[in-house]
Amino acid sequence: MTIEEDGRKGLTLGQSGQYDIVLLDLMLPSLSGLDILKTLRDQKLSPAFHGKIVITTNLAERKSNQIEIEKQADGYLIKAAITPRQLVEFLSRIDTTIRIRPQLLRPRHRAIQNSESNRTVSFV
Repeated sequence: MTIEEDGRKGLTLGQSGQYDIVLLDLMLPSLSGLDILKTLRDQKLSPAFHGKIVITTNLAERKSNQIEIEKQADGYLIKAAITPRQLVEFLSRIDTTIRIRPQLLRPRHRAIQNSESNRTVSFV
């Protein structure tokens, strides 16, 4: 697991293609999570990226913004009330071969350790 709090550095990590899942906050210094999401989903700008993107936020998004995010993201989490166990369960439901509709959970913690998973998780 890699934790990066700077948007531009997080984008560079995501574009490296070494992550199966990216947990992406919408509010980041230097580059917004929405800009990162759009860039990672653009195969011309991020040809090595083939992972899943789960948006994490505590912000109530306008319906139009949330719909646009859900079109591009593989998951959508509200960080306010999720436990580490719930996050692990949520991530384990994301199949790395198919795209799923975003699911809404209310998170409580920012980071977890999952020794049972062999997936690489980046929490941006």
